[in-house]
Amino acid sequence: MNFAWNDYSSEYVEKIEVFLDKEAIKYTSCEDGFNNFYTYWYNELGESNFWCKVILIESEPIAVVALAKAPDNVFTIQEFIVSPNHRGKGYGSAILKELLAHSKKIIGQDIFVAKAVIYPDNIASQKAFQKAGFVYTSAHPDGDAWYYQYIKPNIRQLTCEDLKTDFLNGFNHNQTWNKQWVKENNSWVLKDCVMSREWDNEKREWIPTYLLEQINRGGATIGAYVKDKLVGFCSIDGTLHNGYANMTMLFIDDDYKRLGIGKKLFLSISEKAKTIGAEKLFISAIPSQDTITFYMAVGCKDAIYLPNEFLDSPNDRYLELELGKK
Repeated sequence: MNFAWNDYSSEYVEKIEVFLDKEAIKYTSCEDGFNNFYTYWYNELGESNFWCKVILIESEPIAVVALAKAPDNVFTIQEFIVSPNHRGKGYGSAILKELLAHSKKIIGQDIFVAKAVIYPDNIASQKAFQKAGFVYTSAHPDGDAWYYQYIKPNIRQLTCEDLKTDFLNGFNHNQTWNKQWVKENNSWVLKDCVMSREWDNEKREWIPTYLLEQINRGGATIGAYVKDKLVGFCSIDGTLHNGYANMTMLFIDDDYKRLGIGKKLFLSISEKAKTIGAEKLFISAIPSQDTITFYMAVGCKDAIYLPNEFLDSPNDRYLELELGKK
């Protein structure tokens, strides 16, 4: 760890109040002073659900952060103030990264899910939180606040023991889209549509069996868990064609989309594909605008070679990713 983390106390009251310059007051709820903010929330939530830490470099306070925990174990970063002398130097994102990576040591609790509310014009805070892994999720209806969320999934390769018939119990999947790519005269054209896809019980029981078959052929399934809940999974078949490995599935629970989990799974399965000798990864993707945008953003392009065994639907858009050397 690069910083010292001390509990906020009377020792730091005067030093932290100096942090509240005009800019800090504008973007926080500490217009009556940080100590008043701290006292209110400590009395309101108690020490088991509220933490306030002073971050130091060589005994010099450079920032203060206050966190609250809800009954569902979701943490909220209530206030995060960096000293005026240390702003714009990367300390904000570095402190957040260290807090999230070492929360057990710093506050005695694991942080799997965290939230933050940031003003729309507070660009510096937005960048700091994004660099630390937070993702914009929505805006307040009044437009005066933006909501950010952080998820720390446990990404691991699944075994046959994981793939029971109840593997997808509680996994939310109801996909709808209103724009998709259509092939016309050898070019892809984005068109309006009304499309949806949802798994029935038979499909939910078939998927783990299908994944087991792939594992038995030398493939793999990577899962993402938040605590004990499956929030995403991705798979490859073990059969190669012309140097291509087939990425057969990538799904994220509806409640956990747009939080970076899909990218983490895709990168993990790409690395796994290298270990079975693949030079490229093949994807037969539904042509929805969001799906294709995701794959293009992680480096995919339209496939050059089309292995017949890997084609799911004639309406899919066939993509590939060139894998670097392991």
